[in-house]
Amino acid sequence: MLEPVRQYTREKLEEADEGEEIRHQHATFFLTLAEEAEPGLRGPEDRKWLERLEREPDNMRAALSRALERGEVELALRLGGTLGPFWHAYGHLGEGRRWLEAALAKDTRASLVARIRALEALYWLTFDQWDVVRAEAVSQEAMELSAEVEIDSSLAASLKIMLAGPVSIGGNYERAVKLLEESLAISREEGDNVKIAEALMQLGGTTNSLGDIARSKEIYEEGIALCREVSYTNRLPDFLLSRGYMLMLDGDYERGATLNEEAVAICRDHGYKHFLNYALDNLGWAALLQRDHERARIFYDSTPSQKVSPLRRHLPTPRRSRRPPPRRSIRLA
Repeated sequence: MLEPVRQYTREKLEEADEGEEIRHQHATFFLTLAEEAEPGLRGPEDRKWLERLEREPDNMRAALSRALERGEVELALRLGGTLGPFWHAYGHLGEGRRWLEAALAKDTRASLVARIRALEALYWLTFDQWDVVRAEAVSQEAMELSAEVEIDSSLAASLKIMLAGPVSIGGNYERAVKLLEESLAISREEGDNVKIAEALMQLGGTTNSLGDIARSKEIYEEGIALCREVSYTNRLPDFLLSRGYMLMLDGDYERGATLNEEAVAICRDHGYKHFLNYALDNLGWAALLQRDHERARIFYDSTPSQKVSPLRRHLPTPRRSRRPPPRRSIRLA
């Protein structure tokens, strides 16, 4: 009966000439919900908030659609930027990207900070779809806009990480390391442990690509310890599967598989569809190396349908934060 009730209510609201105001209130309500959920998506209660948002896809779509149709670009950018971590964690990369691209294309009156945050969310979706050209363009635009407005230290650190991704994939590992170390310096000064973890995640892959295997291992170990310490569960599987993969390369299949099995357990418990396929892929590969073909088949058959890029093993990907401490404003040159 929910649909007939909705239709009846909508007719009555239109008759009373209140439909537009109610739709605006609806969009504002779900923006508030998403902004309330955002810091929770980076902490120990992230599963609760992910499940809460997962129950509201049609409401979020209606709010975004209405905001774009009515030209409320600021609302659309804020809502899309806030939903970025949710779309990323649950593997809704394509849908999230479509909404953000649409909002950014209509942006004429929104604040620069709202646009930068929407670009930040879009970057991670495009980067993890391996659309490196678009990811690079997004990161460059965000950095250029940041020179025109004051941004907090968390966003400043994130922009450095965003710039480093395409640079590293392009083979300029030294430049990427410099950007990531600059990001780390900002986050360490502010005590932003979650953004430290994000930079470490990228730095581990980049130093590996440079051939500094020992440092890469140390970085992944530091990232695992830090994520456990601050309960940054959303990023922990990425560190576990990356360190586990390196153990497998060293021939330590048992320890490598143990870390990947922990990553799988966390992903399944919290609903992280995006990282689950990478961990299962690693476990299948470990089983193949040990000539356990039947076990490998089980892992590969249970891998989600999302594409696993072979580059992923050499360049793991980063992301975001719990509720941050107070930030000082920063203007990036």
